[in-house]
Amino acid sequence: MDEFWLETQRDKIQQAFALFDKEKKANINAEDAATALRYLGVYPTEAALKADILPDLQGGDESAPVSFDKFEAKVLNMMASREWEPDTEDVLLQAFKTLDENGTGSIDANYMRELLLSKGSPFNEKELESFMAGARDHGGGNVIYYEDYCSRQWTPSREQGR
Repeated sequence: MDEFWLETQRDKIQQAFALFDKEKKANINAEDAATALRYLGVYPTEAALKADILPDLQGGDESAPVSFDKFEAKVLNMMASREWEPDTEDVLLQAFKTLDENGTGSIDANYMRELLLSKGSPFNEKELESFMAGARDHGGGNVIYYEDYCSRQWTPSREQGR
């Protein structure tokens, strides 16, 4: 691995971990570890998180905290493999367009909620609320204007450092 890349990623991982390590004990809980992964641009499926990643980070004990050392090593490997990178803006836009049967540029938020809770790897309630808070029309409507949502997700800082 490139030494500059490695040091840059280590700094990012340390900063992300510190956001959740409120007691400064170099440990975070599993839910926070999953959130920190996504914050770092690593997006494993819920199935992969539950079956492989979190058990590995917790040493097979579901109640165990995740240590910084284990988290850093695992995240560096995941970043290097690029297996869990997010889809591109174009892929996400196309997925939304597939759901937009009338070509209006919008999707009913209740319909999206139903899909996210029942299809593929279903969202949990916290994930759903987080998504809806960022995606729903902030003008008080019950609509998701997906092109606006996608453009907010892809900022220059998000695409740098990959």
